[in-house]
Amino acid sequence: MSKKSLLTLTAFLATVNILSVVFLPAITTRIIRIVTLIVFFLLMLKSQVKRGNIIKYSFFFLIIADLMAFNYEDLLFNKLTSVIKIIAYMLLFKIAIPKFDFKKSNKFILIFFAILAILNLHALNEVLHFIGNIETHHVLKYLIYVHAITLVLLCYLVGNLNFSYPSKTNIYLSMFVFGIAFSDLSAVLAYYFDMVSFSVLHRFLYVFSIFYAIRYMVAREVPLSEAYL
Repeated sequence: MSKKSLLTLTAFLATVNILSVVFLPAITTRIIRIVTLIVFFLLMLKSQVKRGNIIKYSFFFLIIADLMAFNYEDLLFNKLTSVIKIIAYMLLFKIAIPKFDFKKSNKFILIFFAILAILNLHALNEVLHFIGNIETHHVLKYLIYVHAITLVLLCYLVGNLNFSYPSKTNIYLSMFVFGIAFSDLSAVLAYYFDMVSFSVLHRFLYVFSIFYAIRYMVAREVPLSEAYL
């Protein structure tokens, strides 16, 4: 599929997803989300580029997590959804960790993400206080923390990879990871505070982050000058 065709499909799916969260019941919008994910996953399967294999494995678990989310109101399925998503994101560490070199890492990026992690955990802690009965469900509470820490650390590793080894594919990888991280944050706020605006933001970021995941899988490896940063 050409870049233009993929972008057109992404825009269409993003529009359908956004309209669904605004006008349709939760069960229908969850069906649309899983269908969207499966459509993108089938496109991923067409890629023969080796670096895309980890992305495929990760999305396989994300599909399972989305299936679990059909019963998200059930506490057991809620926890299982978080566990499976954490596994999916931890698989992505395999892309960034082998290339991580602390000596080459940008120390300002490290400081930035350390501060971001502290602020995120503090904000998350404040948010959880507003969620009814969450304090009594210790496992779910800690899973939410682990989920957040995993994504912040993944963002740091991928962001550092982009600065240490600038290339077109690493830019796409960064767009994917940062998009999926902020998408998850928006999803938590949308679900627990019943805010349509965050649901819209979640679906927009979710769909376009997958677009960049596919671009990462199919794009040619083109080194870039560090001047672009």
